[in-house]
Amino acid sequence: MDITVRTNALKEQSGSTIAIANIEFADQFKVKNITVKEGKNGRFVSMPSVATSRTDEQGNTIYNDIFNPITAKGREELTKAVLDSLDTGNPVVIKDESKTNEISATIRPLENGINGAVGIGRLYLNDDYVVNSIVIKQASKGGEFVAFPSYKSNEVDEQGKAVYKDFAYPSNKESRDKITGIIMDAFNKAKEISKDEIVADEVKPKGVKAKLKEGQKKSKETASAPKKAREDKER
Repeated sequence: MDITVRTNALKEQSGSTIAIANIEFADQFKVKNITVKEGKNGRFVSMPSVATSRTDEQGNTIYNDIFNPITAKGREELTKAVLDSLDTGNPVVIKDESKTNEISATIRPLENGINGAVGIGRLYLNDDYVVNSIVIKQASKGGEFVAFPSYKSNEVDEQGKAVYKDFAYPSNKESRDKITGIIMDAFNKAKEISKDEIVADEVKPKGVKAKLKEGQKKSKETASAPKKAREDKER
C-alpha cells in the first residue's frame, strides 16, 4: 500500500513539538498525531502514544505506543517522508513496490477485560508498521464490535463529557468493513484455539503426582464413609 504523508508546522511551538503529521495507507487506513520535535541534536519524529498509570523504576510515567514502524526500512522511509513534507509544505508519498495491500491482525481473547473488553491485539500494515491497542468490546445490546485506539482530548460535548478522538482508524465505510472483518476473523480463530487448548488440557493423561493425589483423595473418602456403606461397596 502506498502511504501518503502530510506534515503541518505548528503556528506556535508546543513544548518541543514543532509539527504534526498524519498519514494514510492507500485510502484505507489513517494514523494521526505523529509529531516532529526539536531536540538537542536537531529534529526527530515521535510516534503517537498514550500515558498509562504505570511508572518505571525511576518513577517516570510509562507510555504505550499506539503506532510505530517495526522494521528499519519502515522507520527510515516514514521519518524521511515526514520531514520532507514539513520542509516542502506538500504531501509526500511512500511508494510500495510490492503492491500487496497487506493487512493482518493478531488478537488475544480476554476473560476478565475492563469496560467490556473481550479481546485485544494489533493490526499490521505492509508488514512494516503496527497499530496497537485494537480492542474487541461486548456491545450492550449483544454481539461484539471493534474499537480503534483513541485519546481523551481537551474538548467536551454538550453534556460536559470529555470528547475522545481517534489515533488510527479506517478511512471510509468500505475500508472499515474490510478491516473490521480481518480483525474479527483473527479474534474468532484465537477463541477457537483457546477452546482447543482447554479441551486438550482436560483430556491429557495425568502425571504420577496427579494420579497419586487422586488416589489419596479416594482413600480419604472411603475411610470417612459409614461402615455399612463401605461393606456394601466391598461386596
